[in-house]
Amino acid sequence: MSTRRSLACLFPIVLLTACSDGGGGVTPTTIEALYPEGCDPIVDVSFCGYPFPTDTWTDADASSPTGRRVHFHATHMRPKRHREENGSFYEFFQNPALFAQADGFSAGNQILFMIPGATMTGVAPVTDLARSLEADSPIVVLDAETGARVPHWAEIDPRAEDQTRAVMMVQPSMRLASAHRYIVAVRGLVDADGRVLEPTAAFRALRDGRSLKSEPSVAARRAKYEGIFDALEAAGVAREGLQLAWDFTTASDAYVTARLGRMLQSGLDELNDAAPAYTITSMQDDVDADIARRIEGTVSVPMYLTDDGGPGDTMVLDADGMPARQGTVQVPFLLQIPRSAVGTSGSAAKTVLQHGHGLFGSRTEADSGAFRSFVDDHGYVLVSMDWWGLSGAADLLAVGAVGTSGDLEVFKSVPDRGQQAMLNFVYGMRAVLRGLATDPATAINGYPTIDPMHPRYLGVSLGGIYGSVLTTVSPDIERAVLMVPGQSFSLLLPRNAGSSNMTRSCRTAASPSISPARPASSRTIRRASRSRAPTISTRASSSLAACPMPIRRRKPPTISISVFATSAASCRFRPRSGTPASRTAWPRLSTAI
Repeated sequence: MSTRRSLACLFPIVLLTACSDGGGGVTPTTIEALYPEGCDPIVDVSFCGYPFPTDTWTDADASSPTGRRVHFHATHMRPKRHREENGSFYEFFQNPALFAQADGFSAGNQILFMIPGATMTGVAPVTDLARSLEADSPIVVLDAETGARVPHWAEIDPRAEDQTRAVMMVQPSMRLASAHRYIVAVRGLVDADGRVLEPTAAFRALRDGRSLKSEPSVAARRAKYEGIFDALEAAGVAREGLQLAWDFTTASDAYVTARLGRMLQSGLDELNDAAPAYTITSMQDDVDADIARRIEGTVSVPMYLTDDGGPGDTMVLDADGMPARQGTVQVPFLLQIPRSAVGTSGSAAKTVLQHGHGLFGSRTEADSGAFRSFVDDHGYVLVSMDWWGLSGAADLLAVGAVGTSGDLEVFKSVPDRGQQAMLNFVYGMRAVLRGLATDPATAINGYPTIDPMHPRYLGVSLGGIYGSVLTTVSPDIERAVLMVPGQSFSLLLPRNAGSSNMTRSCRTAASPSISPARPASSRTIRRASRSRAPTISTRASSSLAACPMPIRRRKPPTISISVFATSAASCRFRPRSGTPASRTAWPRLSTAI
């Protein structure tokens, strides 16, 4: 008996009476009963969890805005290692209820499926998105409501040791609609010798209208699949020749944004357009040739996390699953006033530029010579804060613990603290605009140095990704530049050289007893980054105008995306070679900001 099969026996199998498949027996209807090992037989059952995302792993729920509720099988959860007092280890599957509040899947998903031996022949690559919309495209992503095709590109996971058993990764080139159903169809994929690959027996039975007594899931979803095939036929995708097809539902805006929206609305109502309380903890004058005054301090922000909000802390929820306030927390900020803001009258005061640092960086990135020279040359007062959850060495260790332990509960801290960080940044900007702008501590020679009108934002890397959300929810930011954002994380991480150590740690931590057909490499991080909504949304910058947040602002923000140089073939972001980190690297940003 395989490890996967024996572990699956730990979970109860509940059978409910349903329709018959013509053989006189009853057909089970629950996910645990239909798929006792968590494997959907429309793909090779050696590859449990695929395809993904799929409504196979959801339940009908009339109370949900989408009509669905995510229901992962226990075996989809990566095993978690537990150490006994005697030093021995045992493994157990984590509770899939971690994802059960979701009413669908992320609208920024990659779409994953597995057909062993498949090649890229005829498939749309990143260099030819138009190919995905052609009539004979092997992969079709279809809007189930409108019948429109979704442009996309695909690639075979290059990290797989055996490329004949690698995942096909499909990346929509646009943000999918929220609370929406999509259908994915695959036909005409061939192997390295040009032979058309065969579907599994279960999918062939669904496609051809045949019974398959050995597989009860065929009868259980016969009617559903007739609807899928009808929708594909109406869109010009013939039923005959299909190798695989399935559907999935994206999460609703109400679900994805509810928690952050509640925190922001409550926090802004409490401020009532006034400044939050803040404290200046240090002040340094004549810092260097660019900065006249450097101020450090803290701002008082409503707190929604356990303990002190540090690495590993998670959001406290009330009985309705909404954030419950836990008092206030003092959040550090860094304010730098350039020499160009110092004058003999108030006319020298400069616009506020809020800075968002890169992955596992910190607010002190703004101390770099490049930032200082930029704000002095182009006239900005720079305010910086930390992106809680993905800031500094402590957060790096906390995220690394996901790989070494496989504990998805640990990962909850990242999106939970990230949402707190959004509120921190909003309060930080308000502290500058409504308080520090008129504080004597920011006046030099008796004249103000901060102009509170038309505040801006500049985010780099992670700051670009999170900045798309911040710019959406901030009532103050009017213009923003998002530098090399690389959204979404599921697209970015496999291409990020910095994530290789994280992926390697996941592989190292994988138990030898786990079937190699269920690789542990980066699936934990992928699933956590996609399904643990409400979280920091992915590719939010493509839907800023449609954001449902109840935030009062004067006008929609203006967003610019800045990419130094890209290689379409590899889709990797690379800095322009030979450009020094000096004044010459930044002038073009001033016109965008």
